[in-house]
Amino acid sequence: SHLGDLGNIKAGKKGVASVNIVDKHLSLYGDLSIIGRSIV
Repeated sequence: SHLGDLGNIKAGKKGVASVNIVDKHLSLYGDLSIIGRSIV
């Protein structure tokens, strides 16, 4: 696995998915923020 390997996210019948991820290596702030990067 690698830093970007967040596992599978499954949506319900209405196509809505909810996820709660806690990771000490990922950040929403600063130069290494994951904001604006793709999730595939």
